[in-house]
Amino acid sequence: MNGEITFKNTSNALLGLDFYPGGDWNLSFQYAYQNDNSTATVRISKELFRNTLNINTFAYIDVTNGGIYDRTTFDYAVNDMLHIALGFDYFNADKGMFKMYDKNSEIFVKVKCSF
Repeated sequence: MNGEITFKNTSNALLGLDFYPGGDWNLSFQYAYQNDNSTATVRISKELFRNTLNINTFAYIDVTNGGIYDRTTFDYAVNDMLHIALGFDYFNADKGMFKMYDKNSEIFVKVKCSF
């Protein structure tokens, strides 16, 4: 490196929307643009059974390259101290930021005990 400073022009933008339509629903959307790359996120959640069951899906979308990562979770509060969650991580991409994870889709179970 010869000590010269390199200047670059960049373009960045972020747009987001959170919507609470009632009935314990939550919808969230974001769109980000940075230097000819676009990414979006989508989150949809619903509380059921007096807020003891949370159903949630959250997706990252590589708009530029067409890839996606989605995590869907069913989280049940047995009581104030014990949560049991069942979920699925889904990756799909032919190129872009999620390509290296394309074979990493999985089902998971989590148990969380708080005291």
